[in-house]
Amino acid sequence: MIYLVGEMSNGSAKLRDTLPRGIGRCYVERPMRPFPGEPWFLDNGVFRAWNAAGRDCSIDYAECYRFFEARLPEVGELTRRGVSPMFVVVPDRPGDASSLWESWAWLDWYEETLQEEVDPAGWALGYRQIPLYLAVQDGMTPQELGDLDPCCESERHLLTRVDGLFLGGTDDFKRDIDGWRALCDWWGLKLHFGRCTQSRIEGAVAAGCDSADSSHPNRLGGARWDRFLEVHDEVLMA
Repeated sequence: MIYLVGEMSNGSAKLRDTLPRGIGRCYVERPMRPFPGEPWFLDNGVFRAWNAAGRDCSIDYAECYRFFEARLPEVGELTRRGVSPMFVVVPDRPGDASSLWESWAWLDWYEETLQEEVDPAGWALGYRQIPLYLAVQDGMTPQELGDLDPCCESERHLLTRVDGLFLGGTDDFKRDIDGWRALCDWWGLKLHFGRCTQSRIEGAVAAGCDSADSSHPNRLGGARWDRFLEVHDEVLMA
């Protein structure tokens, strides 16, 4: 399992020293400048907005979506140059089952945009190769997502349009991690565990997650940072 920390570690010696361990970064707002060989992904920023708003599920994420979409050309260019992210997270609504329809509508927009994109320099080629992960949230179940009717226009199931699932939602929601792993296995998808703090790393590995992230290690220093690396090494590098 690949573990990724927040972008607050951007350019720091602390993160550079962890590169042999395969620890990478989650980017949200900062410039995307991964070290050579560093794993990374781009988040859509809605969790940060949701958290700042007291986890109010009714807030408008339009500004987050615009900022995220404005960054996609750079991700496409990086991908074309061989600095591909592990994935980008499709826009969603944290803690809200309506997130599914928001993500579905965004995927429609994304695919239409790519069909219209003409780029003789090859930028669009990189854009099309960006792996996409669908965030699953409270109120969704693996069975219901697997049983969804395909998109009427394309006759394609939603899960054929993404490369993996991002396990979001609350702590209670994440308890069904085995169900989400089974769904991913059925559809040939990767599974990422969001907000995987130090105490959850072992469980995420045991459940077969392909990757996980947490911003919590950014706030650790000294002996606490060393202890985090010990846990990481014991579980992930044994």
